[in-house]
Amino acid sequence: LPTASNNKTYPVHLLELIYALNTVRNALATFSFFTSPLESPKMSWQEYVNSSLVGSGHLDKGSITSAAGDSVWATTPGFTVQPDEMKNVVAALAGGDAADKLWTEGIYIAGERFVVFKAEGRSIYGRKGREGIVIVKTTQAILIGHYGDGVQAGNAASAVENLADHLVKSGY
Repeated sequence: LPTASNNKTYPVHLLELIYALNTVRNALATFSFFTSPLESPKMSWQEYVNSSLVGSGHLDKGSITSAAGDSVWATTPGFTVQPDEMKNVVAALAGGDAADKLWTEGIYIAGERFVVFKAEGRSIYGRKGREGIVIVKTTQAILIGHYGDGVQAGNAASAVENLADHLVKSGY
């Protein structure tokens, strides 16, 4: 690169190009909006709901609770999962009789009954008409995403599962 001490002459257009590249490099290093929300280690739980769940464009409501189901960490306004509903979610994710009942009784989330069409390992997927829910358990949290009419279930599931993977990698 040209410096005052190397006494070389560079064409003006090359100097302008070098200046422009340095400006872009500095801008990228300065502004954090170029990074994915999942790359930020200091996001609040509400920011995860807002950007990674609802912000994905595939979910219209979301919630993050403790893995025990006894503490709501963040939720979309108006999306209230009742304590008894969370108790059933926790029991179903643990397996046994509660998991078996999912297939006959469905699962209730925010006062609505969803027919379960997938329940394995850490995940429960349910549907009610053209809307549905995706529930995924991590080490320390339970994520619930709700999607509406016109959204493909696979896209909604990916949004919740991807956030769950990120949280597991981060120790949550």
